[in-house]
Amino acid sequence: MRTSTVAATLLSAASTAVAQSSSGSPGYTCFPPSECVPSTVTNDSFSFGQNYAVLNLDMINALVNPVANTTEGETWIKNTACWIDAVHAQDPPPLSIWTRIYFTNTRQPELGPSTPFSAVGGALGASNDSNTFIYPAFNVDEAAGDAVLAKTRYYAGFGNSLEEILRAQQIDTVILSGIRTSGVIINTAYRLFNLDYTVYVIANNTIESPPDDPAINYNILSGILPKLPIDVITIDQALETAEEQLQPSEIQESPSMSTSANDDMIKINSIIQSVNPPKPSLAVDETHYNPFYMNLSSSSTPLHNTVAPCTHIGHRD
Repeated sequence: MRTSTVAATLLSAASTAVAQSSSGSPGYTCFPPSECVPSTVTNDSFSFGQNYAVLNLDMINALVNPVANTTEGETWIKNTACWIDAVHAQDPPPLSIWTRIYFTNTRQPELGPSTPFSAVGGALGASNDSNTFIYPAFNVDEAAGDAVLAKTRYYAGFGNSLEEILRAQQIDTVILSGIRTSGVIINTAYRLFNLDYTVYVIANNTIESPPDDPAINYNILSGILPKLPIDVITIDQALETAEEQLQPSEIQESPSMSTSANDDMIKINSIIQSVNPPKPSLAVDETHYNPFYMNLSSSSTPLHNTVAPCTHIGHRD
């Protein structure tokens, strides 16, 4: 990516972060009200490594539309779109893999009369069914190499080339976002864990449908997945780690850049300083997932109540 293009991308993302900073960090309601889903990673310098893939699972109209106008759904969409855009802003971007649920044709030959999944996917059609399209708030960038796979069961790799792609690209780590936590997220996490991948789930980027019982989400994220163990992290941790938390000092003006590109870099430096001040040492309360901006009864409020997402935009080596 040319320097001027990178500068424009960074400037746009950083400006968005400034606009969001006054509204609090979006996400999902804590359950119980006095607790938030804790991150299993307390080390603020952990890394996804260089061979990771981003899995955006089942974010199709049929599943997203029913939750899109709920408070939980709106904030989940904002979180997930933020993450996807930040991933695409990296240079070069990591591999992003999307899944859609659809069938060979309207007769749904993949579903037999007694197939249990019929109760879940039976209303969906073939690839041209708009209900199976990726929800428009989420940007699929096929020009950047995003792969979109069809599937016909809960597991993200059922009936497609997911595992072949991961092997061919020498992926060793996957980062999961999607809908539903009790469906595609937990099934995919179990399967890829058993195939010896390191699995991360971004807590803010998961949701149940309908989202009116946060106990399901909470129990899966705070109890079942960590028991395997699979790491559950917050969106702030994911952004900082995937983009290596680019600091203002790392944005350097280049003698070969045009005056306007240098000016853009200086603007980016100033914006990032305003929205991303130096962080204190990571404490337990700061690794809790309370993305739904609310005042808790506890004396200490998790950091993620006040930190706006999408403030960390950078490059991968």
